[in-house]
Amino acid sequence: VVDSLEDADFIVFHGTDVIRGPGKDGEAKETDFGNFQVTGDFTQIDPILKLAAELNLVGIGANPDFVAVQPNGKHTNMPG
Repeated sequence: VVDSLEDADFIVFHGTDVIRGPGKDGEAKETDFGNFQVTGDFTQIDPILKLAAELNLVGIGANPDFVAVQPNGKHTNMPG
């Protein structure tokens, strides 16, 4: 886990809600993606993905699904 993309060797895509990274004194720092899972809005995610692409970082998808079916039958967005 690193403080910035510039220090990363790769990115792991897992889940849809937050980016987790190191925070002060070893505490986990989280950056919220808002309502991406429901809306599919990439507004908060695009700048991160664009920088990762500029840095030629490899992305590893822990779950390659594009959508998930929730218990209520609704389809939601996933990071695949």
